[in-house]
Amino acid sequence: MVIDQDPTGAEWFMVARGADPQEVAAENGLDAVVAEIAPGVIRVETLERPHADCAWFDWGTRRPLSYESVFPIRIDPARIHMDLSSEGELAHSADIVMDLVHAAAALSRHPLRLDIPDVILGRRSCIRHRSVDELESYAGDADEGALAMARLAGRLEQRSRSGRYTAADRAAARAVSAWISTWDDSIRDEHRLGWIEACGRILVDEPEVLLRLGAVRLSMLDDEMGIAALRDADALLQGEQGLACTDPIAFLESELKHGPENPMTVSRVAAGLCLAFAGVPTQRLAFVQEDLLDDMRFASWLVGRDQDRALLMRVLRELREAREQREAMARVQDAPPAQAA
Repeated sequence: MVIDQDPTGAEWFMVARGADPQEVAAENGLDAVVAEIAPGVIRVETLERPHADCAWFDWGTRRPLSYESVFPIRIDPARIHMDLSSEGELAHSADIVMDLVHAAAALSRHPLRLDIPDVILGRRSCIRHRSVDELESYAGDADEGALAMARLAGRLEQRSRSGRYTAADRAAARAVSAWISTWDDSIRDEHRLGWIEACGRILVDEPEVLLRLGAVRLSMLDDEMGIAALRDADALLQGEQGLACTDPIAFLESELKHGPENPMTVSRVAAGLCLAFAGVPTQRLAFVQEDLLDDMRFASWLVGRDQDRALLMRVLRELREAREQREAMARVQDAPPAQAA
């Protein structure tokens, strides 16, 4: 039974309480199932076919840190778990929860998650490669995934000014920041910057979001604020457990050779450098970075890209200097007080 149809074109159905979400979704061709699994605790589950897995298990939790998770190619989730049980949180989050559900449902129709039963049921791909700027022109043949994410990003920007953030806001900020920093098709600069700044306000304690914030700022030619965000990310990364040093040359070369020819590509590389060197002990950082700088001076993949090379060199130097300053200040604060003669 259809119980509602919202302005986005999504249809809502009532299903049996306690039914298995995946079984209900598969039998009825539903993109997502929403359930209150405990008072104030909401779980959204999207339809997953066998051998057609999601790209992100749960927007409600952080992912293990890697270059691929900071700048993912796909962001479609299996679920979104949100604990909104604190007083007033559920009512306060109703609007963004609806946008989260719509975004997750739309992205569940990623081409790699569709099979023959989906085609028969009319579940077509969410990717159409259309502009996401003019939301008023929403139409059935538009890129539903991009439109849903743009709507979610706009809602998040509005809510970020309140200073009151719930689990729904944090889940949205994770997904929106990942989408903004990797989606290169038709997002206006003012939207990209406004949306990523909102994510940075909400998740100021998650280094992956600050890495994305730094990358977007750098792509807007705001080098000072971009590097500031990377310095903040590096400070947070020093407290991460299990963070290993990775070889930066491999992803540098791959991103710059095969990434889209736009400012976001080199900006992602700059943020990737911050992540790659976070696992390097400070006493070795200068030597490792000098080796990389020497390689970059003669790298064929940076020939004719003097401006990009200069930016990457500056990022390396400023990150090293900032970490050395932090550790010097920490040593001063931990030093025992001088004894009077």
